[in-house]
Amino acid sequence: MTLATQFVPAVVIILPFFVIFRDLGLLDMRIGLILVNLAIVIYFLPLELLCCQCLCWC
Repeated sequence: MTLATQFVPAVVIILPFFVIFRDLGLLDMRIGLILVNLAIVIYFLPLELLCCQCLCWC
């Protein structure tokens, strides 16, 4: 899953966030930065937990 995201240009990932936050008035605000960070972290979180659980079970 993480390898697939390396083939996608960063603009494709960031542009929807920019448009949504511009419309909501969240540009240049800390809450906008926190939401982007959470969205990216939560996307990769299940993969990280799955890898950690496999290592613990072995």
